[in-house]
Amino acid sequence: MKKLLLTLLAVGVTGTGFADIQAPPNSQQTAIHKLGRGISNVLYGLSELPVRMIQVNEHSGNNAGFGAGVVEGATRSVVRVGYGILEIATFPVKTYKRSYRARYQNIEYDPYNGYAEFAPEIGWQSKFRYGRKQNF
Repeated sequence: MKKLLLTLLAVGVTGTGFADIQAPPNSQQTAIHKLGRGISNVLYGLSELPVRMIQVNEHSGNNAGFGAGVVEGATRSVVRVGYGILEIATFPVKTYKRSYRARYQNIEYDPYNGYAEFAPEIGWQSKFRYGRKQNF
């Protein structure tokens, strides 16, 4: 009985040993991806301004959209362009937690203050086959 129990335990433990992660979570984060993200953030970082104005306008109204939206959008644009310059300058080096991931707070964890990996697109988005509603 003791041998049977040990055999079943050994089979149970080794059965879980066959699980293998084929693509680790950071497998897409490479030096070239980091360079591309930096170039994209420098070129398109200014798109944060109109996008943030629209978001604040929808949430708080026209006056807030033109006042606070402009200030928040300009701040986010400067931050995104700054991170883009930093990523271009340090693209061959694993700088954030020994990986090539972005340093800024992810939008999935902080939806209001976080940043997406790439700058937001205005108007037609290439990843969709249809147009989005624009509130201009």
